[in-house]
This record gives sequence, C-alpha cells and structure tokens, in this order.
Amino acid sequence: MPSVEPGTFQATITGTIAVLLAAACWALSGIFVKLIMVDDQVSSLTLAFWRDTAAFVVFVFTFALGRLPQASLPSG
Repeated sequence: MPSVEPGTFQATITGTIAVLLAAACWALSGIFVKLIMVDDQVSSLTLAFWRDTAAFVVFVFTFALGRLPQASLPSG
C-alpha cells in the first residue's frame, strides 16, 4: 500500500473513507449481534471472544500492509 503524505488531499480522502467505513461497521454490528444471539443462542462471553479475535486479526493485517520495507521506499 503506498504511503500517503499527511496534509494532502489524498490523505484527507483516505481518512474520510476510513472513518465512514468504521461508522458503517459499528452501525451494522448491532444487527449482526441480534441475528447471532436469536438464531444460535451464543453466550455473551463467546461472542466477545470472537469479536475481539476478529478485530485483532484485522488490526494485524492492516498494520502489516501499511508498513513498507525500507528497500522499496524511494531515495531522496
């Protein structure tokens, strides 16, 4: 993933899209939880475990993809 210079238009758009996606996920999570709790009778602790595990995996991949090796950065 290419780096984005802070303060540029591209950085503003990227940040705005990230916030909008996060808000959409937050809003839809209640619907998914209701569906899971009604159909499968999952305990709250089990649901919290899998939610936190999924969040951890997403964060790890996001931060891993966001970092570029030094060799691939342009010099100068």
